[in-house]
Amino acid sequence: YTLDADEEGMSVVYDKDSYTFGDKNWVMDHIDETEHDKPLSIYKIDTGVVRSFGNDYAAASKKLVKVLKAGKYTHVDITGISLEMNPFVPNKEVGGVDSLKELVDTLHQASVGVIMNLNMVYFSKNAMEKGWFDGTSIYESADERRSRCTLADAYNYDYGRPQVRSYLIGLALYYIENFHIDGIRVDDVAAMLYLDYGKGPGQWSANIYGGKENLEAIDFLKEFCKVIRKTNPETLLIAKDTSGWPRLTGSLEDGAMGFDYKWNIDWMNELCDYVKMDPLYRRDKYNEIMNTMLYAYSNRFILPLTHANLYNELAGENDEFKFANLRLLLGYSYFMPGKKMISKNIMTCTDEKINKIYDKFVSDLNSLYEEHSSLFSGDDSSDGFEWINNFSANECIAVFRRKAECNDDLLVVVNFTPIARNNYKIGVPYSGKYKEIFNSDSQVYGGVGITNKQLKLSKKDECDGREDSIRISVPPLGITVFSCTSNE
Repeated sequence: YTLDADEEGMSVVYDKDSYTFGDKNWVMDHIDETEHDKPLSIYKIDTGVVRSFGNDYAAASKKLVKVLKAGKYTHVDITGISLEMNPFVPNKEVGGVDSLKELVDTLHQASVGVIMNLNMVYFSKNAMEKGWFDGTSIYESADERRSRCTLADAYNYDYGRPQVRSYLIGLALYYIENFHIDGIRVDDVAAMLYLDYGKGPGQWSANIYGGKENLEAIDFLKEFCKVIRKTNPETLLIAKDTSGWPRLTGSLEDGAMGFDYKWNIDWMNELCDYVKMDPLYRRDKYNEIMNTMLYAYSNRFILPLTHANLYNELAGENDEFKFANLRLLLGYSYFMPGKKMISKNIMTCTDEKINKIYDKFVSDLNSLYEEHSSLFSGDDSSDGFEWINNFSANECIAVFRRKAECNDDLLVVVNFTPIARNNYKIGVPYSGKYKEIFNSDSQVYGGVGITNKQLKLSKKDECDGREDSIRISVPPLGITVFSCTSNE
């Protein structure tokens, strides 16, 4: 069924039927094709974090469930389940096959999905691996310019070989069908798509048309998505890519690659760099942040906040200032179009009180996210988002509307500076009532407490190109959300 290689190269065969799953209800509820108009909130960890919760997957499962349920996440993404040297072997340092099955089973019974990463780029040069398997190149190209990997001391897979395709597709199916894994994240997609990835002149060979695109890899990824979609249509397929390749997500029938989601790494880097910047200089980069919406619908995106040690790198000389920036960053990501992902390692504050407030803040964000369809049902279409104000660079204030067909509109006001603004006039989409339902500056979240307690009634007073407007209190380094009720 599987092999577990120890340091001496010995192997152990496991009985595939030794564990019985109890997640029938979860499986039945997710038997249909993936629906993209539902909330998706992912907590990203690695096997090291799992081990900190217990000696193995099984021992850690109850504590992990407690963390995920308290945070109101829909999924957990665990890096490192599959070993690079022998990817069919679950990481034995966190337990064996049955232990991993018990973890997934326990999470499913708590209504939490499980995503794992797979390395489909390269394999180790270790003598026990697949390199020069029978004295010839079986899994790698015979052309060293193609086989040399720039990410590790390893060989790149040759995607033109049928045995490679079968091996990698079988690897994904192995975890999906035997461990009930709900999603596969394919890492380093850029290294698969481009023959010159990380290589200089003379270090790579062109494709048959003289280009740098890896035609075999493109064909393989389409086949991979097609097979998984046909055999396990409920499985999430996620691409971690930095190349800007067009249409990685979408159906194969429409000419796309076939993935469900792509990490929006450019968005993450730009936004995190912006919030790390001294607020005094943020107005100079304001337009760059506003312009991220220009490509928001080029793919279906996950907005990943995964920068390690992010909290310590944020602007501010004390925890109060840094934490306000972190709340601003998290709030902005949750109210912009795209599915959500938060890594455990972004929060590195050592203050126990702040950590408890942080946990409550994220939990409340996830609750609000799931309660309002405007925050997830319109992610794929520009019809779900509307700028009200994306031109106030001097004040570093942005205002936008999230829309839904069920009259669940939300008005979001963002202040990227530490300057509070009282009686601030903003344009509103229509005549009506506006009630504050979320404020990152609330004292409950460690803020100053500049909120809008009273219901706001719009007036016929032009602002931001709108006929109607309201006047509000804008908190420093804060994000404020209003529900909208039309007078019509």
